[in-house]
Amino acid sequence: MRAVLTRLPLVLLALPVAAGLLVAVIQSQGAWGEAWALPGLMRAARLSLVPGLAATLVALTLTGLILALEPPGTRTLFRLLAAFLALPHAALALGLAFLAAPSGPIARLVAPLMGWQAPPDLLTVGDPNGLGLTLGLILKETPFLLLLALAARGPDLRRLDLVASTFGHGRALRFALIEAPLLYRRLRLPVLAVLAYGMTTVDMGAILGPGLPAPLSVEVTRAATRADLGGEGLAAALALMQLALVALALALWRGVEALAAALARALVARGARGVGWDAPLRALATLAAWSLIALPLAALSLLALRVVTLRWPFPDLVPLLSLRPLGQTLPALPPLAANSLALALASTALALALALIALQGRSRLEALIWLPLILPQVVFLPGIARLMIGVEPWSATLAAHVTFALPYLWLSLAGPWRAWNPRLAQVAATLGASPARILWRLRLPMLAPSLAAATAIGIAVSTGQYLATLLMSGGRLPTLTTEAVALSTGPDRALVAALALAQAALPLVAFALAARVKLFPSRPQGPKERP
Repeated sequence: MRAVLTRLPLVLLALPVAAGLLVAVIQSQGAWGEAWALPGLMRAARLSLVPGLAATLVALTLTGLILALEPPGTRTLFRLLAAFLALPHAALALGLAFLAAPSGPIARLVAPLMGWQAPPDLLTVGDPNGLGLTLGLILKETPFLLLLALAARGPDLRRLDLVASTFGHGRALRFALIEAPLLYRRLRLPVLAVLAYGMTTVDMGAILGPGLPAPLSVEVTRAATRADLGGEGLAAALALMQLALVALALALWRGVEALAAALARALVARGARGVGWDAPLRALATLAAWSLIALPLAALSLLALRVVTLRWPFPDLVPLLSLRPLGQTLPALPPLAANSLALALASTALALALALIALQGRSRLEALIWLPLILPQVVFLPGIARLMIGVEPWSATLAAHVTFALPYLWLSLAGPWRAWNPRLAQVAATLGASPARILWRLRLPMLAPSLAAATAIGIAVSTGQYLATLLMSGGRLPTLTTEAVALSTGPDRALVAALALAQAALPLVAFALAARVKLFPSRPQGPKERP
């Protein structure tokens, strides 16, 4: 009975994904001709494939450089990793869009040098090659990979690096040949998840990507949310094309892995030491580390500035500030924030309970936990939404949020849960404690920091859900994320900035509260213990 119970959350996770995929296959029948005739289809596919592959490759490379060389700024970056991880994709994308806009601060800084008296006619946001989208993905996914790499980089890998240092190799080459292959084995599935997400992101694609044509995932969403029901078949066919494109990208990534292994073997065969490589690579790693710090902070600062900007004529560097825009935007925030917070708390609580149930046992079904992360959301979410027509929007949206929060909570808890010393339970059992009492009074309190961190991660995942909220609620449950993306191209920049800041504030507060959870409760005051 216990084995069935522990497998149940994994089955509940996989069933809607499989059902949504099946519905997409059925709905796509008869719509393939319309899908192939979609204007700009090949370009939309390229805007999905190239930024996803490029961002994943660059993010992984920067992660390796920072870990290998630990340039100046590394400690600051590591301290901010949790905050950057909590920053929703849409909030970062909106801040970057304001920062790089033709009338943004960067253009104003170079305006005197270029002689600009008006915003330049440059397509800096939504460029046709997806460069802005690629940059946004790099800034968002590199901290994620760094955090996972730090968790996976155990003492065994550090000892190998110490031994390898006696052979006279440079730090970068030593890391690439000795530590990186072993570390990558532990990070391979998260890297593939980053690749799949980068190719299928909708919120960042809609904000930073071009509009006509948009990345393929955005085109799927447009078809799925058409006012007439005729878009369902087109959306399903495009979604299956997106799935095939992700499969192609995973195959290409396998080629990248083989190429990297061949290059490593060639360097070993040539006896390369790489001592002279460290200086230029350290400069590159330093630039990367400070860019990963400065650009997200600048984006958030600009969002805050936009909320209190009354007028900002070009090319002035300093805007005319006023509290009037803030007062005009504040009334719109409470209902949206309430929806976002209620969904985040409810979905995190349910996902946490399911994750703890699943962790009570082990099975091969644990591989199913990666399904919602590897499979593109745009492939199975429209099908799930079709199956849940008639279900109350809040409940349908909550179920979708749990589907995406559960994998992250399970992955964040699996290591600490299984590293717990079982002898503590044996000692408690000999003293008469029941299994339930051991769980609630011993094991969970000792895992409080991990549980708090998992809760913060769940809130961050739920708060950032755009596509799941839009499709499952049919647009009838507005949240901070859906409204921020919907209004991102509108004229009211103060409102968009306020929505993005409020969206970022929820997970940041959650992570700040999680950081205050101590490893052990405070000990009662009493007589001083003997040494």
